[in-house]
Amino acid sequence: MSDQRFISQQPSMLEPSERDNDTPEQLVAAAPRPDRTVAVKPNRQRLFYQPIVLEYALTMACQRRSPGYDTYSDNRQGPSSSPEQAFHCFVCKLAQVTDNQRGGPTITAFAVLRGVDGPEYVFGSNQRTQEQVVEARGFVLSLLQFLGSQSGMNRRAGKRALFQRIIRFNAPRIDMYLDKLADILGGCLSDYKRRNVKSKSHLNFSLEFSPLVIVVGLTWLAIDLTLERELSSWGILLKIMFSFRANGRNREEYTDICAILIKAIRGYPNSAMGKEITLRVKDSSINNSEPWRELQHCLGRLGSYGEAVRILISASTMWPELFQDFIVTAVPSSVPHAKPLAKSKLTAAQVISQMMPHKDAPLYLDQVTELQKFGLDNLIQQQVATPTFKPIVHAEVLVHNYLLRRDINIASQYWHGWKTIGGSKPTCRLCNYYFISHPDRLDQVRGSHRNLYPNWRLPDVFESEGTRMNKARLELLDDIIARVRDDTKRTLREKVPLGKKHDSNTFSTVPKYLDSRSQSSLPGSETLSVIAQVGMAMGRMQVSRDVTKEVKSEDEGCIAASDRAYHSDGEDGGATLVWH
Repeated sequence: MSDQRFISQQPSMLEPSERDNDTPEQLVAAAPRPDRTVAVKPNRQRLFYQPIVLEYALTMACQRRSPGYDTYSDNRQGPSSSPEQAFHCFVCKLAQVTDNQRGGPTITAFAVLRGVDGPEYVFGSNQRTQEQVVEARGFVLSLLQFLGSQSGMNRRAGKRALFQRIIRFNAPRIDMYLDKLADILGGCLSDYKRRNVKSKSHLNFSLEFSPLVIVVGLTWLAIDLTLERELSSWGILLKIMFSFRANGRNREEYTDICAILIKAIRGYPNSAMGKEITLRVKDSSINNSEPWRELQHCLGRLGSYGEAVRILISASTMWPELFQDFIVTAVPSSVPHAKPLAKSKLTAAQVISQMMPHKDAPLYLDQVTELQKFGLDNLIQQQVATPTFKPIVHAEVLVHNYLLRRDINIASQYWHGWKTIGGSKPTCRLCNYYFISHPDRLDQVRGSHRNLYPNWRLPDVFESEGTRMNKARLELLDDIIARVRDDTKRTLREKVPLGKKHDSNTFSTVPKYLDSRSQSSLPGSETLSVIAQVGMAMGRMQVSRDVTKEVKSEDEGCIAASDRAYHSDGEDGGATLVWH
């Protein structure tokens, strides 16, 4: 069974766990077996996937050839003041907070339609199971209902509650970013020390102290933090957070600290520390700027959740009708197809001989010979042989195809006439070519990161749809593969791969159209270090009953922490915080 019926229900005023009537069986009824699919003939399928596999292998071979080549991309753009682009940004942020797992399975796309009584939200994901679709839909229902109920409520309390919902649902991905951040900090500190002989080493501490006491002390130190001490302080904060995370009873406190950290990170690029990190990323004289780039990207991804909260709240103020009388339609993920290429000793030379005239082949075969020393043919054969080479329909294409099957193809059928599909990540190269080539043109879809994924396919066509639909699919297939062949020729000539290391953006912006209506940051926060902002926020928060009790039992003595607190700690050359 390759396609299923969509899931559509009216929103409930209750939390997903409280909706007794919304059982998985009712939300995702067993779909009737559709009529037979029209398979793409094996020869046509080979002509489609062989150049894709070659281009994928070329990308990796070129990266091996030039390991220092900069595959990062600075995606910073000025915020737009267009209401349509602001709406597209809102849809993308809604998709982002619904994409809660690491990797690609939960990558999500949304479209918003003009419904009978209110908007209809349509979403789909790359590879969610039926149970995960139900869970995601419950989260979307709850989130939209919450945003629609915020008028007249305490803005600060509402923002905190929204943050908590998003962090809880996105815990798997946020935890992954925090774990990665902890690893990256070590590389950054090592690089800093390598280039700063006189630098003091990072701080050491004991969790025997109250986490609140430790962070308040770090806040005091933040008055005159060096970059090294700032990064060391982040490491201490992460250890505190991980201790909370390991204790299931402290999950709520962990969620609160996550929200505080994310809000502090959101403004870090404009701080002195943020600017210093940016300089280190750009410094071409550094032999190894990789950890700094990774740090910048990881902080950007964490900070993007703060931007998402701002945009969602601002959208609920700007377009309150978006959050009233809505329905949510979830499109089940596609079923992976069988491997499109049989396991074989396929070579680059064989692919090239099939994708271009004989007279043009020698020039490119010479380039192939040069790349063989980087394992080009082996990379091709590894991809063909991998058991997971089973193409799926990506989220953006899944949603678009579903809309077309409902004869939704004109702007007036979309909310506010804005014919747009927003995704949790930029589109991949093949999705980008799909939307460029498809006769049904959208007003807006996310720009592409240009990475190529062989596990990609077009939606199924069924026998009942007749030969016209199959012909249209083959024409689309041919147009996409012509573009991939051009990419392959370019990569062979230039030895420079397309795409970038990360498929998500490092930087995000709030559209001016929404930003002017959103709550401004804490005055002066752009000049404070991240640890200073976190410390002040935690100082206002009761981390836990035990911590509160401990702090209350403190005498009126002060916590002394100064440069005297930094002293040699033996072989490590570390330093210990001294509290008295």
